[in-house]
Amino acid sequence: MASDSELPESKKHSLTIDLPGESVTIDLGPGQLEEDAGDIIDLLTDATPSSTVFTKLAAAYLGSGLKTAVQEADRIIKLGLKVPEGGTLQDGSGDVRLWGMQAVILAVRARTAPKISLPDVQEDTHAEGTLLKDRLYGESAHCLNGMQATLSEAADPKRAAQLAFLSRGIHQMNTRAMDAALDSFDQVLKLDPATATNLIALLGKARVFYLKKQYQQSVKLYQRVLTLSPTLTTPDPRIGIGLCFWGLGHHERAVHAFERALELNPKSSSAQSFLGLALVNLSHNYGVGTNERSGLYHRGTKLVNAAFLASANAATSNLLCSSVIKSGQWRKGVKLAERTIQCADNLPLLTEGWVKAGRVCYNWAKSLERSDPIKASQIMARAVKNFQQAVDGNKRSVIAHIGLAASQLSSGEMLTATSTLDSLLVRTNTPQPGKLAPPVERNVEVATLFLASLRAFPRPGLGPTSKELQDDVSKARTLYERAGRSAGLSPFSGNATGFATTTTLGECTQKWISNDKEMWLEIARIWWSEPGATASARTKAALEEALRVSQLDGAGSKDEDPRLINNVAVLGHLGALDMDVSTKAEELAKTAALKSAQDGYSKALGVLQTGGFGSLSSSDRNHLTSSVLYNLGRVHEELGEEQEAKEVYTKLAEHVGAYWDAKVRLANLLLHRNHHTEAHDLLKQALATEPTNLSLRAHYVKFLADAGYQKNARDFVVQSLKEHDKHDVWSLTAFGWLVYCQAREQRPTSSGSSSSFHSERKKTFIRAAELFEKALLLDPSCAYAAMGLGIITAEDALGTYMTGTMLPLAPGQQISGDEQARRLKQASRDALDVFGKVRESLQFMTGTGEAAGSGAVYLNMGHCYYSRDEFDRAVECYETYSTRFCHSQSVPGLMCLCRAWYAKAMKDQSWSIMKKAVACAQQAHHLHPADLSLLYNIAMIQQKSAEMLFALPPQKRTLKELKEAIDGAGAGQQLFASLSTNTASALPYSRDIADQRKKYGDNMLRKADEHLQRQHEFEAEREGRMEQARKKREGERQKEEEEKNRKLEQRRVEDARLAEERKAKQAEVRTWTADAQDFSDEEKEKKERKKRDKKERKAAMASDGEDDGALVEGEPKKKRSRKSGVGGRIKKRDGENGATATPVFSEDEGEDRKPAPKPRGSKKRLVRDEDEDDKAAITSAHPRKKQLKNKFKSKEMISDTDDEDEDITEQPTQPDPGEDVKMDEP
Repeated sequence: MASDSELPESKKHSLTIDLPGESVTIDLGPGQLEEDAGDIIDLLTDATPSSTVFTKLAAAYLGSGLKTAVQEADRIIKLGLKVPEGGTLQDGSGDVRLWGMQAVILAVRARTAPKISLPDVQEDTHAEGTLLKDRLYGESAHCLNGMQATLSEAADPKRAAQLAFLSRGIHQMNTRAMDAALDSFDQVLKLDPATATNLIALLGKARVFYLKKQYQQSVKLYQRVLTLSPTLTTPDPRIGIGLCFWGLGHHERAVHAFERALELNPKSSSAQSFLGLALVNLSHNYGVGTNERSGLYHRGTKLVNAAFLASANAATSNLLCSSVIKSGQWRKGVKLAERTIQCADNLPLLTEGWVKAGRVCYNWAKSLERSDPIKASQIMARAVKNFQQAVDGNKRSVIAHIGLAASQLSSGEMLTATSTLDSLLVRTNTPQPGKLAPPVERNVEVATLFLASLRAFPRPGLGPTSKELQDDVSKARTLYERAGRSAGLSPFSGNATGFATTTTLGECTQKWISNDKEMWLEIARIWWSEPGATASARTKAALEEALRVSQLDGAGSKDEDPRLINNVAVLGHLGALDMDVSTKAEELAKTAALKSAQDGYSKALGVLQTGGFGSLSSSDRNHLTSSVLYNLGRVHEELGEEQEAKEVYTKLAEHVGAYWDAKVRLANLLLHRNHHTEAHDLLKQALATEPTNLSLRAHYVKFLADAGYQKNARDFVVQSLKEHDKHDVWSLTAFGWLVYCQAREQRPTSSGSSSSFHSERKKTFIRAAELFEKALLLDPSCAYAAMGLGIITAEDALGTYMTGTMLPLAPGQQISGDEQARRLKQASRDALDVFGKVRESLQFMTGTGEAAGSGAVYLNMGHCYYSRDEFDRAVECYETYSTRFCHSQSVPGLMCLCRAWYAKAMKDQSWSIMKKAVACAQQAHHLHPADLSLLYNIAMIQQKSAEMLFALPPQKRTLKELKEAIDGAGAGQQLFASLSTNTASALPYSRDIADQRKKYGDNMLRKADEHLQRQHEFEAEREGRMEQARKKREGERQKEEEEKNRKLEQRRVEDARLAEERKAKQAEVRTWTADAQDFSDEEKEKKERKKRDKKERKAAMASDGEDDGALVEGEPKKKRSRKSGVGGRIKKRDGENGATATPVFSEDEGEDRKPAPKPRGSKKRLVRDEDEDDKAAITSAHPRKKQLKNKFKSKEMISDTDDEDEDITEQPTQPDPGEDVKMDEP
């Protein structure tokens, strides 16, 4: 039988069925099959074809692309399986081919069948009797069992086994049994191990690896299939290659693969679907232009739509649902979302379906809020239900939680929405016990920002000062900061914190968040309520980001929001005012910050005046213009540009006649120039327009008090309390201070008694204290009222201090000066406690020590320390007040500091400190050159400086200091002269006292030459003594140096001599060492000669045969025993001391014994003595070595002598004198 490849082309797409008496040919080519296969089924019923006919017809229908292809193929195979009408597959029977084809048909039906059936489905309803995916897979498993049962009946067992394994592998892959499917496909390939080219098995393995996300192995298998069959398009391995490339992140290569697959098969729904999905995802890339992104999105949507029409699966339904939501087709969106939910075969896609359903209902409800609120509420409830289903299915889905929280918020359940997002963040950030920390979910930053916004929003029923609201705002700050760092937002990830950023956001979402203007405004709002420099910096950064976003929205500078420009400039302005200016660099930085704020105000004013930012109403524009003009005038003042500030305030007063702040600032500028009348007129004009404005009335009271109109100020503040607000804290405080000043300046009259005066004065002080106390009751944070009580305490105005206790002063009681000083010191101590608490409370409330009133606290503390003679602490407080709060521009602060320096200088008798006092007074005069009292103080200090130095002994002053003091006193005399001749009617000093001071100074300076001469002589004498001492020390130093050099020279000479001797000795040692070596060689030769002679004598004795024990002449004597013998003596050590023992004599000797012969050791000594002349140098240089060498040499000589006879028990013979001489000869 010919194979398909050998048949002509017309035979490949046709099938012949044999009937009784005839044959029918069916054309199976493209477009030849009808949608209804009834005729073919009738034909097959009449005939008895083989199973191959049924499988070919079913396969032809499956590949025909007809809408009813799957249903008709199923009918054909069931006919071959002999399934009765209305029966089930359990009733059928057939061979391997039929069961295998039926399994394939069921798998194809399961691919598009719904996974679940929603009970309350709205739009995507199914036909009655539609089988679910799991049911179809169950029937497919029955077919596989049928195949297994009929394998033994197959004509070709090998081919049947391949078919069975392939069908089983496909079924296992569809049911997500990946490892089993991989084993089944491997079994197919093992049946033909030589080639292993079964394309279906290779494609199945590739898909299993793809589903297991092993993209590298999967793409290799797909490429192998494409190599084996380049024209294969159903199924198309190019689609698998594209999916693997997409999973590996090679998006361009993936798109190219999809496009190639679509080019080869334009009707492939899979190629259309995946290419469309890829293009839509690429359209979210902000790295390309807007037009290109729009083109990618439209083309991708079009392809997905075409794929959906061909095969409405879950993936295409999910993507089309997003585009439908944008177009507002709500019912169609619901249908697509329900299709996604019912057909999804994995959890992520199912969650996406529920999210899409929630989004459709949410947006649908939002569109009906105004037109039909009841229906909108019902649809919003459905949105909440859908999002809740998504959350229940995936507890870590960020998008589902965000949608649920948004729906709950729209339903008015704000607390529930907050709880939803809280649970998400806790779940995503907290690891389970025994497990690693969970991975960061995508878009979790969006949920964090959403929760922060909910926390920052004031909830109903909570006051602005409630602790719960403050806690929520604090949590909102933390959440914004965390999300900002994670999302890479510049104010949080840049120079402020320095944290590295790792974001899970896509580029599109990240850019969308960073361009949310309302979010930046909310961040600025919650940080603005927090004190401190860090909060101010965060507020400014957030406003700058909001300004950046507003600039992106507009086409030019005219479209920028002037409100944001003004707010950013205000924050920069306030930050500049908080800067310290202790150095030149800090002063330049402050000026630069003020200039930047000035530029911002000018820019905002330009936008307003040119009609920019048209969304502002005319009233808002006018109000904003007034605020910007006022801020611009203030920054001109800070920069010292008083003329420009005056012009701005004048323009503002003309622009808004009732803008009293501008008139107050103009009045202050006039006061700086001592134009009190004009300033008074401006303030009265402002009061005429705003008579009930308590702030303006308070400023007017201050003006009257500073101008010296104490009575008018008291009457005006009393009017404010009576007619406007009797509980106004500032008015009460001002009234208390005015009453206190009145009591302090009160003097007894000539007609009144002293007791009544003191009683009346004390009542006035008590009245002032009561007013301060009332102000504190109304506002416990009023620093000025607290300081008023502290001042009353410090000055003991109530007379309450007596012997350290709080007892009232009895009428008529008198106290001594010492007692009064003690009482005042105790009062100032208690006042310091009060001022310290006020300072701490101000720092706690503001976060810094620079709130309004803080400077006055330091000033009052300085006064207390000054009264206690603690001048160092007083200087510290005055310097803090003057530099930090007044920026060295306050004349009272400088003069207080001058007074403290002056008192400290007089106490320490220090000229350097006195110069600091003069410098402070001169700086104050520089600020107010018209103030004559400052000139008087300068002259007084200069005169006192000279007087102080004149009183010091010469050893405590220098000639330079004395000259400087005399020059200063001369300048002071000139000032006193001018002051004493001033003819002005009102002077802040006494003209007579100035004249007396001048005369006193003249008398004092007459002695200046005498003091200079005395100081010059003293210093000359001291210099002479010092010169003599220096010369003496120099002489002694030179002598020490000469003695040191002499000793060094002696040591050098001695070292040179010793070195020469050492060299000579070393040369001698080398010579003697060579001689000793020669001597040793001669000794060895002599020993050898002795041994030979000894052997010859023994041989001669043996040949003579002499009797035993007889002594023959010439025979060597036996050696004596060391323990006996005549004259024998040995040396032995006595214990550890090494002493020589007494001689041991022989038993034969009597008392008249003769002296023992000389021991053999003496002969060894003779040998040593002969060598002494040759080795004198060695022994002299190294005595210890000499001793050791002698001992060794003696030992060696004894050993040589003992070797003359091997028997140590025999008595030695007497040595022959000639032999000894011969042995010792050199």
